[in-house]
Amino acid sequence: MKKVLVSICLFVFYGIGGPALAASTAKELIPVLSGKIINSKGIGTPYAAVALVSSVNNEFKVVSLASCGEDGKFSFTKLSSGKYSLEISCVGYTPAKYGIEVNENSTDLGTFSIIEGVELKDAVVSTSRVLVKTKVDRLVYDVEKDPDAAKIKHIANIG
Repeated sequence: MKKVLVSICLFVFYGIGGPALAASTAKELIPVLSGKIINSKGIGTPYAAVALVSSVNNEFKVVSLASCGEDGKFSFTKLSSGKYSLEISCVGYTPAKYGIEVNENSTDLGTFSIIEGVELKDAVVSTSRVLVKTKVDRLVYDVEKDPDAAKIKHIANIG
C-alpha cells in the first residue's frame, strides 16, 4: 500500500507539477539571434568566425560559435538572456570584441565592424653554406665559400 501511495505522489509531482516547476525556474531561451559583420567599407565580411562568450567569476566560457555566410550574416540559436562578449576573428582582419546584452525581446544583434589588418612587407629568406665541416679525423675549411677570402683574392689581383 505504501508503494502505491509513493508511486501516485511521484506521478503527480513529476507528471503534473514537475514540468510546471521546471518551466518556472528555467531561463527562457531565445530561439534565433542574428547579426552581421562588415568591414570598414560597409561590405559584409564573408566567413568570419564569431564566438559568444560568457563571463562568470572571471571564468570565460564559449556559449556558442557561428561562421558568417558570404554576405557576413551569422546567427545563434537557443540562447539564454544575459550579458555576453561577442568575439570576431577573420583572416586579414584585426580581431574584435563587443559587449552585448541579450534579453527575451532580442532577435537582431545589429551590425558589427572589423578593421582590416596590417599588410606584411616582403620577407627575405637567405641561407649560407657551412664554411667548416667536421670529419671524423679532421676539420675541413672551404676557402671558396668564405666572403672574406673573396675580398683578399680581389685585393691580391689588383696589386
